[in-house]
Amino acid sequence: STTAGTRVNALVLTFTLISGVVVFLRLFTRTAVLRHIGLEDVCITLAMAFSVGLTVAIAVQVRNGMGRHFNELTATEKLTSGQAFWASVWLYNLSLTLTKISILIQYLQIFPTRRFRIICTVALGVVVVYGTWTFFGSIFLCTPVPFFWDKSIRGGKCLNQFAVWFTNGGVNIAQDFAILILPMPLLRNLQISKGQKRALVVIFALGGFVCIITIIRLQSLVAISNSSDPTFDNPPAASWSAIETNVAILTACLPSLRPLLSALMPRYFPSTPAQLTNARQHDEERPRHLKNLSISTRPTTAATRTY
Repeated sequence: STTAGTRVNALVLTFTLISGVVVFLRLFTRTAVLRHIGLEDVCITLAMAFSVGLTVAIAVQVRNGMGRHFNELTATEKLTSGQAFWASVWLYNLSLTLTKISILIQYLQIFPTRRFRIICTVALGVVVVYGTWTFFGSIFLCTPVPFFWDKSIRGGKCLNQFAVWFTNGGVNIAQDFAILILPMPLLRNLQISKGQKRALVVIFALGGFVCIITIIRLQSLVAISNSSDPTFDNPPAASWSAIETNVAILTACLPSLRPLLSALMPRYFPSTPAQLTNARQHDEERPRHLKNLSISTRPTTAATRTY
């Protein structure tokens, strides 16, 4: 592999390992502390699995010429690199879609207000429908499918890659900002400690970082979709794709770790039972495991009245 390819591998592997550890801690918290696994946990676990698949697909591309000029590759390298690139596109889309679904399911469980739940359910439907399109659209971008990596197939044709990828990237940006902004009217009225407020700032800063990454990635996609030397121009797009999926997973998991931190370090992450009474009117409507969550992920009645 080239120096550029080695850098891509190191960067992608680092972010994948970090998000993998956080997902493991989330699942440990759910099973050992809260003793409950929800649909949102299943979604984020699948998102992590597809992110690992993306990492493998990128590694295969690096081994078969990513960072080198396309005309320098052997026929086998061109074929294998193209197949891995094709796989990386739909693996990226699946991971990102499942992460968004996981976040929105958490929203539905945390915030019980009727208006918010309606908006969140609509957003969830949009994410599922559009995510389904991006998955199948990525797989069947070319007809027949192998024409994506083997342009010698006679009669093959592809959709306009620039139009498809640019549209998908733009929609991803819109969805990221919508998911980030959606709970803010409720969160601003939470009666929580300064430490909990700082934790929320970190989580939302990571969410904002994901939005920025999506924009940067879109710029790299524009370059590669029009490139006549795709293996040489692909490292930025591959790197940003992996960073985006893993930081999104990290952002989705952080709120779920507070019960574990409270159990391990109660002095630094104390529970706040006095403030839980503000949400008592909603507790009877919640599953048992949600009643055990920290106030850091729960609205007060003041927030309920304002949304």
